[in-house]
Amino acid sequence: MAKMNSLRDFIPFEYALLETYRDLGLSENELAVLLMLDHLVKLRNPVLNSDSLALKMSLKSDEIDAILASLFSRKFIAYGKEGGQSTLSVEPAKERAYARLRAAVAEQDGTSKNERRAEELNSFFEDRLERTLSPLERSSISRFLEMGFRDDEVKNALLDCIRDGKSSLKAVERRLIAQRQSDDRLSEGASAVSHLSAEPIGDRLRKDEAKFEK
Repeated sequence: MAKMNSLRDFIPFEYALLETYRDLGLSENELAVLLMLDHLVKLRNPVLNSDSLALKMSLKSDEIDAILASLFSRKFIAYGKEGGQSTLSVEPAKERAYARLRAAVAEQDGTSKNERRAEELNSFFEDRLERTLSPLERSSISRFLEMGFRDDEVKNALLDCIRDGKSSLKAVERRLIAQRQSDDRLSEGASAVSHLSAEPIGDRLRKDEAKFEK
């Protein structure tokens, strides 16, 4: 959490904006204006407007005026007063750029964790089955996690199947679904698992296998 809250402390605004401007719906000209505004703020330029920006950019004042109006209406900049004169602030753009960057970092962390979980389960399956998993089987194990099953549930389902003399991924899926239905009946009196997978993994495996063969 500390890492997420401190992005602004060690990542420059320029980097954050360049990494996120497309996701924020900004054009290259809008990006250039925001970066120039921030640059002039750091230089403590007392007046920030289209004329002062035009002195530093190839864009004309009327083009910059239109861009500033658009940025203001979309809450990327704010107007204020400094020394009795109107000035501009890019603080709203900073907040939005860092917020998007934090979201991207969170998404990446979540993906990495799921990948690590899948790899650990792949190793567990290969150890218990005493063979190498196929790409389709690895895909199925990842799917179990996407369906919301815990790591221990997947492991226990495999162990139960092995004890019953079954070791296919379809058998593991059936065991997982049956166990979830049983848990749902105990906790709610009815099964809430039907939405997890309208299409059995066995059917998906066959479809995926057909793709691999093409």
